[in-house]
Amino acid sequence: MKDLAERVLTRLPAYLPDLAAMVAHPKRTIIARSSGADDDLRNALIFVALTVGLGFLLQAPTLPAEIDFIETAAAMAAFKVVAILLFSAIVHGLFRLLRGGATYLRTLTAYIYMVSPLYLALVVLSLIGQGLLRAYDPELGLEARRNPLYFVENPEAFTAFQDQEPLLAGAVTAVNTVGNLATLVWFIVCLGAFRAIHDVSRRRSALAGFLIILAWWPYAFIILFLAIGMFGRMAP
Repeated sequence: MKDLAERVLTRLPAYLPDLAAMVAHPKRTIIARSSGADDDLRNALIFVALTVGLGFLLQAPTLPAEIDFIETAAAMAAFKVVAILLFSAIVHGLFRLLRGGATYLRTLTAYIYMVSPLYLALVVLSLIGQGLLRAYDPELGLEARRNPLYFVENPEAFTAFQDQEPLLAGAVTAVNTVGNLATLVWFIVCLGAFRAIHDVSRRRSALAGFLIILAWWPYAFIILFLAIGMFGRMAP
């Protein structure tokens, strides 16, 4: 973990301006950095690697003691590579179906830039949610951290949480809602970049966006069971 921290911190001065540009002007930045130049994909891979590394460092203190950080980080990195390749291929296929003209590598580059800031935002929101749970009950927070499906499998635990600490429970629900809304809004904001890259009309871009949202649900189902298959029900 020390080695990862040193690598990430060393690259932060160059990384932070790129992250700020993505957040401030996502469409313009994605288009500029997915132009088809030889080093576009390499730069995107460096950007996502630093993003994921930073996300891992933020989450490292919350890992249960029995989980080895290096093994978990390596396995999760492999999982994220599969997830990125799979859904970027879906995005690319739907745009090509609607007569989009970009290559897959340009779509992949744009997709990497789109998901990286979103991933970091969702990590922060997840940590806030965990903090709220631990403020209520440290043991419950630890159980929810060990098992992401804890409240699905134990709905009575969240009902008790709502009864005893309605404000904290409401805040946890609000954080989860913000995460879902942020995902949808960010995708809509960035959709114009894919339209420009594939050179399709607004109508076809809107249709592609609608189909991508529909495709998200079977994708999420597949990726959930892939995670369970790789890590078991106690997926990190």
